[in-house]
Amino acid sequence: AAFVSAFPLDRRFGLARGFDVYDDELPRDGNGRPLNERAGADTVTRASAWLAQHRQSRFFLWVHLFEPHAPYGNAGDAGTARERYGRDVGIADREAGRLIAALQDAAASTLVIATADHGEAFGEHGEIGHSVFIYDTTLRIPLLLRGPGVPAGVTVNGDASLVDLPPTVAALTGTTPLKTDGVSLTTAFGAASIATRPIYAESFAPLYDFGWAGLRAVRNGAWKYISAPKRELYDTSTDPNEQANRVESEPARVSDAERQVT
Repeated sequence: AAFVSAFPLDRRFGLARGFDVYDDELPRDGNGRPLNERAGADTVTRASAWLAQHRQSRFFLWVHLFEPHAPYGNAGDAGTARERYGRDVGIADREAGRLIAALQDAAASTLVIATADHGEAFGEHGEIGHSVFIYDTTLRIPLLLRGPGVPAGVTVNGDASLVDLPPTVAALTGTTPLKTDGVSLTTAFGAASIATRPIYAESFAPLYDFGWAGLRAVRNGAWKYISAPKRELYDTSTDPNEQANRVESEPARVSDAERQVT
């Protein structure tokens, strides 16, 4: 089952495929028009009701919360955009806790994963929001796992990607893995580190929305290359905010990375 909280995940985009239940019903305004999102509390209440009927059997449940997303809070809320965003994060945290509590006696045998699809920029590199640029401000996201087969209190170092989740879930649940470019993160649980490999990212929002160039990036360990009209290369181990462009001083790295993204 899936319970989602915003129009970008509407079933019309094909995301309901494979689900027995896909709850994307959004509230309507005073004129009967559907709104863009619904409160996470409503989504979690619906998901919890489904859990009450299915938590004693084998299940897969995806619950999507939209609060930490522009526009932040409600119209007229006090505080800066960053402060309102922080309050939205708090709401999402509260609702996630309510969902986990709804597992009740199934909690110990359930694999729980909390993650996101992007971060948010508040002026870094001149960006407000997300999707225009592919700096780590918006590429870095939380990824937390808890459940059978997951060691408690372990922080795994290295670079992971959402594409790693299908093989990781398959390894932890004994199911058949999907064909993806990802790797199972379970191999890093004992070593607490992930082997270095190229990780790809892209954004074509600049192209589709504004007619600008699309952006592609590849990360190899600490080095991150962005293929753009003005190429960029950063050593994120010493420059995590991506301020010092190393394109001129590292031509060999630039050539290798450019081959990987094209």
